[in-house]
Amino acid sequence: MGAGFAPPAKNMYKLTWDCALEATAQKWADTCLWKHSDRSVRNGSGENLFMQGGGRPTNSDLLKSAASGWWGELTKFGIPTNDVTLTSALFQSGVGHFTQMAWATTKSIGCGVSKCKGGQTAHVVCHYGPSGNWINQPIYEIGSSCKKNSDCMGDSSACSVDEGLCIWK
Repeated sequence: MGAGFAPPAKNMYKLTWDCALEATAQKWADTCLWKHSDRSVRNGSGENLFMQGGGRPTNSDLLKSAASGWWGELTKFGIPTNDVTLTSALFQSGVGHFTQMAWATTKSIGCGVSKCKGGQTAHVVCHYGPSGNWINQPIYEIGSSCKKNSDCMGDSSACSVDEGLCIWK
């Protein structure tokens, strides 16, 4: 694994906010349980968890810390330079949160934040739809960022050339 590195993605979707995913994430965050929810609780969506103790950070700061930590797994562990298949070994290397964020077919996200134990800890839960992180499946297609609509997946997506990301129509 090359720490800090991931090959470029050809077919990465720009995530959009989903209020239904936000609602399921907030409901789970409010339980203050430090474990993944059952897939049925989140309607089959993917899930990332983050917990922080101490201080009184704002919800915005907590969300930023969670996203930075999850994406930061790439910096720590990297992923292979020529194969972005999510193997068991790659997942166990510590990039599971990153790969859920970068999963090519994931189109939407919703997050919830809850202060737990009288404010001593904060839980951040994000739900992703559709779910990713399927073992032995590609995280995304390696290649230059999209330049035209046909670089994206299917007739229901278009390329935002300026962003180099696919947009779900």
